[in-house]
Amino acid sequence: MLPWGAALAGRTEAVRLTQLRDQPAFTSDMQDIIEEECITKEPVDAWMAKPPLQRLLDTYQCLGINESLRKARAGGSIVAPTVQMMKFDITKPPVVYDGGADLVPVSGPDGVNDSINFPATSGCPLPGVGVCAGNTDVVCSLRPHSGKEAKNADCGAAGPCVERLIGPDGVTSADRPHGRLADGRFIYKLVQDATRREIEIEFMCLVQGVTDASGTLVTTSFSGTCVGGPHADEPCKSAVDCDAQSPPRFFCLDGDEYFCHMKEVIGSNRDNNPPCGGPCLVAQRFGPPGVGCGKGGDGYCAIGVCAGGKRAGQACDGDGNLKCPGGECRGPGDELTLTGDEAGFYIPNSAGMGYALCPFQMRHDLPLDLLAGNGWARAKLTDAPLYSCRPPGTAAQFEPGYVHEPGANGRNSIQLIGMYAGSPDGKFGTLPCPSIGIPLPETLTGLPTRTGVGPIIGVTGTHMP
Repeated sequence: MLPWGAALAGRTEAVRLTQLRDQPAFTSDMQDIIEEECITKEPVDAWMAKPPLQRLLDTYQCLGINESLRKARAGGSIVAPTVQMMKFDITKPPVVYDGGADLVPVSGPDGVNDSINFPATSGCPLPGVGVCAGNTDVVCSLRPHSGKEAKNADCGAAGPCVERLIGPDGVTSADRPHGRLADGRFIYKLVQDATRREIEIEFMCLVQGVTDASGTLVTTSFSGTCVGGPHADEPCKSAVDCDAQSPPRFFCLDGDEYFCHMKEVIGSNRDNNPPCGGPCLVAQRFGPPGVGCGKGGDGYCAIGVCAGGKRAGQACDGDGNLKCPGGECRGPGDELTLTGDEAGFYIPNSAGMGYALCPFQMRHDLPLDLLAGNGWARAKLTDAPLYSCRPPGTAAQFEPGYVHEPGANGRNSIQLIGMYAGSPDGKFGTLPCPSIGIPLPETLTGLPTRTGVGPIIGVTGTHMP
């Protein structure tokens, strides 16, 4: 039995091929976990504090109950929800990855990754969104692909505006891992209940055998400060102190956590009504989390498109956070009628749901504490704080996932959502480059944004001897 309370059923027949940029193809042997529902929902410190016999008893009681439910469902006496699941092995990287971008300004010191590349390690063009080097809480606009603008009206004395916070910076000393990982899994689960229109989504990350540079199994500090939730900014000794629910929806962070990172391209607005980028990119509905999910209704345009100027075709908003120098911002404030097939997520600072009118790329990060080299984390993406909305029929395509060593935990930092509006520019593996970049700093959205990352010690989709 694995540390998190489930056993392996051996290797499946599935073999995946992954083509890394400028590298030969590697095969991936996918493993199958007997019963995902019996993976503990408790954080690693709470679970491992139980006597081993109690952990074993809890797991096999769960397996017994679930086997009875399986038989009842097979006999038709219980209606079962539809469950779709994707599982990915996490293995040692076959190459050293460019784990992130160094601190701004451009002359910032090597040795610290301030932000995950977006899109990661790709040749995708920069979308004309940056931050002011003297105040990285301020988002600035500049001509796409320019990299840096010394005199920028958005920054003033806090300039220059630096676009390089996104995009690769090449392999530096900050990208070379200190330790290694023995094994791990990503699990991505979608549950469709016949009584509900919206889909439930759960993301799990499980690792074991994580060692430091000396080969010693890693134990992180479980104490810190609650990020979000009913006990936001309060001191905590574990994630269980940050939420009344199990598993906790909010994390206790102190800066030495490892991170599980997964990106996906999410389909949205299948009927193209309202039209993608015509001129609106993101619509909003005021109300509680989930308002309008799968149902549609009246809303208004929150993010539109620049017409003319040096950012023509890129994203802009009515609040002036994303401007159109020399052009006009079209779309924001327009009234729209949503049809219910739009995917989106909750934006606390705007007190409403934002719904994408175009396919979009989004990143999920799970902080991961370790005890004797073992750790796991899980999050229901359709629950707090993201409250992601995925109507039936929503498609998703995944990029490789990564496990990062600890890095600087950048709060109030910039994170981008990539949108596929218009013709894609270039290629990203089997995925096109996002044609529009929208910043999601915590100061604007109210969602926890953690962008500081360390070197990559685990990657999905590859298998090495």
